Amino acid sequence: MNSIRQCFRGLQVDAAASTVLLARIVACGLCLVAAVALAADKKASSKKNEPAGPADDTAIGEQLKEAFDAGFVIGPRRAQEAAKHFVQARRLAPHEPRIDYAHGLVLAKQSQVRQAVTQFEAAIKHEGKPSWPAWKAAVWAHLVEKQYEPGLKRLDEFARLVHDAESAGDAAETRREAARWIGQILESLAVLPDAKKHKETVAEHQTAVLDALGDELAVSVEEGRELLRARAVELGLAADAARDTAEQIARRRKQDQSEKLEKDLEGVSKEMENAAKSKEDWKKWVDDTLAKFDKQLGQLDRDYQALQRRANDLEQAYVQAGTRLTAVNANLGLLNPRTTDPQTMANLREQSLQFQNQMLAYQVEYNVNLERISNLAQQAAGVAEQRAGAIARYEKETGDLIKKNADLDKWSARLKDKKQKLVTKPGSKGGKKDAPEKKQPPSLKSLMPLDLERERDEVLASFGVKPTAPTAPPAVEKPVTEKSAPSEN
Repeated sequence: MNSIRQCFRGLQVDAAASTVLLARIVACGLCLVAAVALAADKKASSKKNEPAGPADDTAIGEQLKEAFDAGFVIGPRRAQEAAKHFVQARRLAPHEPRIDYAHGLVLAKQSQVRQAVTQFEAAIKHEGKPSWPAWKAAVWAHLVEKQYEPGLKRLDEFARLVHDAESAGDAAETRREAARWIGQILESLAVLPDAKKHKETVAEHQTAVLDALGDELAVSVEEGRELLRARAVELGLAADAARDTAEQIARRRKQDQSEKLEKDLEGVSKEMENAAKSKEDWKKWVDDTLAKFDKQLGQLDRDYQALQRRANDLEQAYVQAGTRLTAVNANLGLLNPRTTDPQTMANLREQSLQFQNQMLAYQVEYNVNLERISNLAQQAAGVAEQRAGAIARYEKETGDLIKKNADLDKWSARLKDKKQKLVTKPGSKGGKKDAPEKKQPPSLKSLMPLDLERERDEVLASFGVKPTAPTAPPAVEKPVTEKSAPSEN
């Protein structure tokens, strides 16, 4: 407005300056229009990128809850009903990526993975903080549909996101977990027969992914690959050579950890021998040495607690998958194959197999996780032993006593804590009828099933909405028969 006032200031109204006056008025008008338009654009842009408030979140979450309740029941009418709720949710928040992601989950539940790809792609293209679950789902869906080039391209991009993410506190474990997932994807492509046809493309992108992640996350990638190898062995999809390779890697890692501990202990011993003899120097030495050990034990403790939380989550997920498997098999037993839509029956059978694969995946990961917990406890016990040795040497040389750290006793208890592995193999009541399923060619769905129910619950939780309590709802919509059809009268 100041510029406009300056434009009008000093104008003289006379016949000789009329042309100049008119030009200045037009210029001022253009300035005013431009300023108003710029303000409107900024306001619209701000509103577009503005996060939804608590009230909006609740309203959107309720629409998504209704969409999930409808769309997670197999059948075309339920899928259409879910689509209506997604339309309502998008009216509330046109630029909310979680809505696209949720829509993709429903389509995947309805075995429409190709259509789900579109929704997952839409979710990751939104501006703002990237949604890692949506990125994982996009990669997974592309590869399930054997769209290797776009899927691997997205995997490259996701690896760069993981590398560039914050690496402090809980975020560090989130990055490692993402790297383990990437490792499972890479190993799946090494196991699946169809992926081997695209060996050159896979090798090229694998190099790009590993380069993007860097050395810091390389160990987590290898952990993911080991986990997938163990799962493939359980599914009978891996050759003996692959099994031997996994065992050799596991033995080498244990040996490397043992050698590292011995090297650290040797280094401490040398420091002790070379330490100065004065009491003040001994005090400085023991303070520095204990600080190193305490830092290492602190990191091990954080890793241990993260593994424990993951073990608890896996155990709970295993039980939930078993409950869902029972419900789907019960529905299969109630339906008449002659009167039920063939696509519906096929979807239910696929769901039954999917839940079996999920249970197996959780079982294998839980058992591998317990092994990692045990190895970590042994490593920490070794570090605590080195710490105790440093204290003993200091007390011997100086005669001063260092107060015992009771917190270190927890590692002895953790070392003795031997949890039972999950050994019950998942399966349905079909008995010998399930045998033909094992002869089907392996797929990414069987190696790395996407837990749709778990993803659904996390989406709803992000909106502050709880999912509908599982009371064994029907897994498929009831077909409309002549008797149940509504009367025209």
